[in-house]
Amino acid sequence: MEVDRRQFVIQTAVAALALAGRRASGAARPLTLAAAGDCIITRPIHNDTDSDSQGILQLFQTADIGFGNCEMTFHGLVGAGYAAPTGACGDLNLVADPAIVKDLARAGFNMMTVANNHGGDYGEAGLMATIRNLREANITVAGGGLNIAQAREARFRSTAHGRVALVACASTFRAGTQASPDNPEIPGRPGISTLRVQTVYGLPRAQMAELHQIGAMLGRTPEATAPARTPLELFGSTFRETPAATVITEADPADISAITAQVARARAEADLVVVTIHAHENGPAREEPAAFLQPFARACIDAGADLFLGHGPHVLRGIELYKGRPIFYSLGNFFFEAETIEQIPDEIYQNCGIVSLSPSNFFHKVMGRMFEQDVFWEGIVPRLSFDNGRFTEAVLYPVDLRRHDPPTQRGAPALARGAVAARILERQAALAREFGTQIEVTGKGIGRIQLS
Repeated sequence: MEVDRRQFVIQTAVAALALAGRRASGAARPLTLAAAGDCIITRPIHNDTDSDSQGILQLFQTADIGFGNCEMTFHGLVGAGYAAPTGACGDLNLVADPAIVKDLARAGFNMMTVANNHGGDYGEAGLMATIRNLREANITVAGGGLNIAQAREARFRSTAHGRVALVACASTFRAGTQASPDNPEIPGRPGISTLRVQTVYGLPRAQMAELHQIGAMLGRTPEATAPARTPLELFGSTFRETPAATVITEADPADISAITAQVARARAEADLVVVTIHAHENGPAREEPAAFLQPFARACIDAGADLFLGHGPHVLRGIELYKGRPIFYSLGNFFFEAETIEQIPDEIYQNCGIVSLSPSNFFHKVMGRMFEQDVFWEGIVPRLSFDNGRFTEAVLYPVDLRRHDPPTQRGAPALARGAVAARILERQAALAREFGTQIEVTGKGIGRIQLS
């Protein structure tokens, strides 16, 4: 018995030294990750059998990690949660057959986030059912849980080429869906991991004085003689004196600290640390990240993240290399199949003034107007390589969601070709240049980030 044990120890040591040697010589294959943006999926994936559809999915199937933003509720409706209030016309409660989760796993997705503005579309029960269904399909899920500690903590996945951690949050979320902490008497609320953001409207001194006077006239502020430069809470908004009119978005410092603490913990326990955020907020243009996003992304890199992935605005945004690590401010859409949802709550029809119970009538009236440009039907899948934690390569594959196909086919991803591919890649390259990142567009219809 002692001889067998000694032989086992020797064999293990030899194997470890051989593995170390392969890593040192660069012989081991780098860890690869393919990333998708917003996944609003309502139809089985196996229906898409053409080569371009299969080609885009192979990027995930052949990678160690296939990441996507799960912007759906997967449950059977009855007894599994009720539709959350939607508010204004144009909002949706997204739900699909849980069987589609198995399609996502077969397509190569093995790491997803549920931290987004649709994570709580069917309340706490719907969120927890979605997490359960994803995990039962062997998809690692981050961004949601029974309380804020669970929602914020890193989730890990072991691959043949390293252990990967995912920390997920959302700055855009439906009110009441954010997870809350426990205390000794009351359990925390199930929900998603949130990064609270305050929007402040900056106005010159003269306009601030006028606002104070208006507030006093309407009985919303105590007196009209308050100093113009004092921050003013009026009509549910915060105003502050600035040299010129501007919109300022500021992330909550406590949330930043809590999230980056999870990143630092993940750094000690994983070979690759990925942070992801769902952020609709924008600057002067939809393609421009809001002011808080770059400092937050960089803070995550500083805390130990190797990769930062953004999604949410349904369009592409720029790419930044910060300390040699990539930041994607938005990957755009990947699945965009809301048109073929089987049903939506009755109050949505009422809010939109639609005398019907057919989702197609809603989409004809509302969605067609909101998403009528090509930019909403095009995206990017980056396939990234990391060698012993060092970012070594990024190949960008353009995604065509086939806007002009019938509604039963539109919104499913395919590898873009020809003029469509060129247009997507040139747009991505232009957005990346705003952050000092150069993308080489090749004649093969792909792009490469120039790491130099």
